[in-house]
Amino acid sequence: MNPRLQQIWREAWRPPDRRPPWAWAEDNIRGIPYSPIPGRFRADNSPWLKEPLEALVDPTVRVITLLASVQSSKTTVAEVGLCYIIANLPGPTLWLDQTDEDARDQAESRMGLLFGECQAVTSLFPPNRHLNKTAIKQFTNGMTLWVLGAHNKTNLQRRSIRWLIGDECWRWPTGHMAEAEARVTAFGWLGKCLFMSQGGHQDDDMTKRHLMTDQREWMFACPECGARQPYQWEQIKWSA
Repeated sequence: MNPRLQQIWREAWRPPDRRPPWAWAEDNIRGIPYSPIPGRFRADNSPWLKEPLEALVDPTVRVITLLASVQSSKTTVAEVGLCYIIANLPGPTLWLDQTDEDARDQAESRMGLLFGECQAVTSLFPPNRHLNKTAIKQFTNGMTLWVLGAHNKTNLQRRSIRWLIGDECWRWPTGHMAEAEARVTAFGWLGKCLFMSQGGHQDDDMTKRHLMTDQREWMFACPECGARQPYQWEQIKWSA
């Protein structure tokens, strides 16, 4: 048989990878180019990434909100999850940053670099480089990825989206989160939203949406009694 046909046949019959995205990423992402930690992706370096990534592919979860401090790897959750989606669960995907300019920077300076470290993604790049533009990326498995700005309301309309990813949502105009979330309704239970942000204002849309979730917190176990509790400044005990 022709070697190319053999390759196509093997890929067509290869079972999908249904490991948790973080476990898949450890085998498929050679490195995070912009990370201060060199080497391959290792979930244990940031173990709080595991549960959000597992929720991303949990069919019982429709909306995930990550409300956390700056530099806590929120965007990394989405970027690693996006690599998994492209390779294993392809579907129309919309990534929204604050503005079109921010989205362009994300697509070029972070997303493009990370894709280059993941053979499972680069193998799906189209031969025609013009199909892999900054704002609209197309893959040979039929997936389309839009990377756009949330401030432009036109970007939130017209498209039916399976995967919606929103970054720094506290800076979005009022009402734009709900407008974006409506894009996934056509996909029913397959539609998924991931919203990420640092803390904003008490009455902004991101805070309101986060309060509608179960608001899980990253905790630690007390070395004395074993009780699990969130990290809080008032719990810090300074050594003499």
